[in-house]
Amino acid sequence: MDIRRNLPLLMTICFLSQMGGFMILPLFPLFIEEFGLSGWMMGVIFALFYVGKVIGGVPAAALYRKLGGKKALILMLILLAVCMGGFALSSAGVVFGLLRLLQGLASTGLTVVVRSIIGDGGNVENRGLYNGYISSSEGGGMVLGPVLSGWLALHWPLSVPFLLVTVCCLMAVIAAMGMKTTAQARATHESGDMLNAPLIRRFFGCRKARTSGQLSTPGASHG
Repeated sequence: MDIRRNLPLLMTICFLSQMGGFMILPLFPLFIEEFGLSGWMMGVIFALFYVGKVIGGVPAAALYRKLGGKKALILMLILLAVCMGGFALSSAGVVFGLLRLLQGLASTGLTVVVRSIIGDGGNVENRGLYNGYISSSEGGGMVLGPVLSGWLALHWPLSVPFLLVTVCCLMAVIAAMGMKTTAQARATHESGDMLNAPLIRRFFGCRKARTSGQLSTPGASHG
């Protein structure tokens, strides 16, 4: 996979995963008021996100090893989109907790897969730089998530912030489907070389024939 070309998409994915995880913070009082959830219940729902992050790293690494980076990214993005869409539609505390747990799994899974892609495809010179970009994008999501959700909640229903992230995740899925793996890029390059080879041989064959004709002309005139 061409990491340099796909780095903006990888940064966007990590940005969305952290933005979705932290955008619930300013909505706690609204959830308590609208759905009748207690403060203790909201604390549990918030903590379940980190429970998912704790237990999601090893399964994500196994999924990356079995399916590869592209498919693992797509699956994690779909899971994150389902969670965010579920937040927009659900009104039960138990469902919120389950979705929050799955959201933590998807969030840490995306981080593991993205950093594994960089670790496998990068080198000593750019690996640290690319990981720095990823960390900055995650921090940006942590900052913007609460700000964006709080502002949207002032003007629109509670479901709007979550639906917005859901749409962004689905757009990222479509973009991830277009990513080329290393094998695909190599195959495209080799097929291009095979198509160009006859033209190159034909070109140099004509040059060779023309050159040999020019060399033989003085001999023929001398005779």
